[in-house]
Amino acid sequence: MMLIGVFGTAACIGFMGKVLDKDTMHYSLLFLLSVAIYGILAVKLDSKLIWTFMLLALGVWFATETAYHSNWGFKFWE
Repeated sequence: MMLIGVFGTAACIGFMGKVLDKDTMHYSLLFLLSVAIYGILAVKLDSKLIWTFMLLALGVWFATETAYHSNWGFKFWE
């Protein structure tokens, strides 16, 4: 049941991003929002599954933020 809730939360954040952010392609803010939501839920519900998804979302946020600052290229590897 928790897994369905995590995927539902991710879908809601994704659709909210489609509605609100159509031009800038700054997706990392949505991942940061998901990190905050998953973090709060993981603490409140004491769930290791949600904590795992929060850490996964944190890694994806870091990658998208880095890619955004490198103009969506691989300049951060140099």
